[in-house]
Amino acid sequence: MLAIPSVANDQQRTRRVAVTVDDLPASRAAFPGSESCDFAALQAATKQFLRVAAAHRVPLAGFVNEGKACPQWEPGALAGLLETWLDAGAEIGNHTYSHPDLYNTTLDAYKADIIRGEATASIVLAKRKQRLRYFRHPYLHDGLDPGVREELRKFLSSRGYEAAPVTVDNQDWMFSEVYARAKQRHDQATMAHVLDAYLRYLNAVFASAEELSGALLGYQAPQILLLHAAALNFDHFEKVVEVIAQRGYEFIPLEAAMKHRIYKTPVPPKGSWLRGWAARRGTRPEPGPRVTDFLGTLYRDYPAALPGAPTAPATPAETPAAALSVSNLPQ
Repeated sequence: MLAIPSVANDQQRTRRVAVTVDDLPASRAAFPGSESCDFAALQAATKQFLRVAAAHRVPLAGFVNEGKACPQWEPGALAGLLETWLDAGAEIGNHTYSHPDLYNTTLDAYKADIIRGEATASIVLAKRKQRLRYFRHPYLHDGLDPGVREELRKFLSSRGYEAAPVTVDNQDWMFSEVYARAKQRHDQATMAHVLDAYLRYLNAVFASAEELSGALLGYQAPQILLLHAAALNFDHFEKVVEVIAQRGYEFIPLEAAMKHRIYKTPVPPKGSWLRGWAARRGTRPEPGPRVTDFLGTLYRDYPAALPGAPTAPATPAETPAAALSVSNLPQ
């Protein structure tokens, strides 16, 4: 049975969270088609996102897929974007080159993709006398076979990596893709509806993670939030921060979160590590919030089900979009 440390002092009852951002420089499906490879637009959106993070003292760790750089960009463009993140004080980690899924990729090919994903980031970091320290598994998959998982852990360790876990996965990619489609169509009503649904879902996912942490550990572990480099987050990061802050969180660097003893216990990162720990203890927690209860069928149907730019209907489980605000989210 998995031994999970239990402590109950005031310091570890404090809510803390590290914010991580996957798919740098940008998840193309999560930006409007007209912006996804527009370097100037992406650079401006990135700088705005980083300014908000700095204003609210939110340390960031960004995980890079170098293959997401657009082929039409000028040489050095990706390096320049990574420099922008580093200038803002962010940590840069490896997310592989092309975002392969280890569940359907050979381990040798996966290792090669990890190495390929180091090319630009390692040079940029070396100029600052820094190095890549953290790796995030695409899809949070680290292999179905125990032997594959163990060999991958050894490989990552040999290259100086720690695997960066996730305890709060808010499925933002689903909200982000609908938001990007609506933004491309200048559909302000649907954009507002998706944002409201996203903030409510984010709040609910944090509540679920807190409940699970308390039940498993007897205290609030430092959470690690997964976001994606998406227009939804870049446009509205201030509201994302507000939702989290209203739940009483202090924002901490990923490095600080990873120093907590619970992250020394290896658990296959197949989604939330909290749920992984629960499974290792032989318990089966209640399912977390469902995206469909907040987003309805928009991810599947938009824009086919919503021709033109109509007002998006509220889903049955939600308040009408006009009534939603960060200030009235439940705690």
